[in-house]
Amino acid sequence: MDRATEDFLKKAIDDKLLSRLRKKRIAEELILILKEENPLKSLKRLEELGALKYILPEVELGEDTVERFNKVKDNYNFWKRNISDEKIELWMIYFCCLIKNLEKSQIQRISKKLIFKQKSLDKINYCYSNSDQIMKIISQKNKISPSIIYLKLKGLPNEVLFLAMAESNTDIIRERICNYFEKYKKESLYISG
Repeated sequence: MDRATEDFLKKAIDDKLLSRLRKKRIAEELILILKEENPLKSLKRLEELGALKYILPEVELGEDTVERFNKVKDNYNFWKRNISDEKIELWMIYFCCLIKNLEKSQIQRISKKLIFKQKSLDKINYCYSNSDQIMKIISQKNKISPSIIYLKLKGLPNEVLFLAMAESNTDIIRERICNYFEKYKKESLYISG
């Protein structure tokens, strides 16, 4: 966050002007912060200034959130090296990390307060609701056939698969997701007459 933005934010907080900002503008600014190379630094500064409590009152930047952000950063570097053809919206993944420990009702309140595009909101809700279930399915220690992996992962947003990789403590999920992208997803039937 640059100095001018920080000074403006301090003044806006002191004058209680944040409540006058359009919801869409707040969402746009939050997305810009989450797109930064190190969004955690800006989020911590927002927390120090008291602005984070206004924007996301339910969110706390505790140790678990910091750890999730660090895992995302590490896994994103892996993703760029190994699965670079598959695009993800990193800001959305960071946002999912922020809301990970919240209740569904709290997330609905945040969704009403911040105006995201419907497509983004759908992905965020899907990630929140399904990432644990996806992890459970593909983290099984016993062998899973490629067809099962394909059927379970086909059509899922890449952000869900990325979160499963980032939140996993085992290499098996990463390996299966990589295999899905590198081998199974691109397979097709060849029928000749």
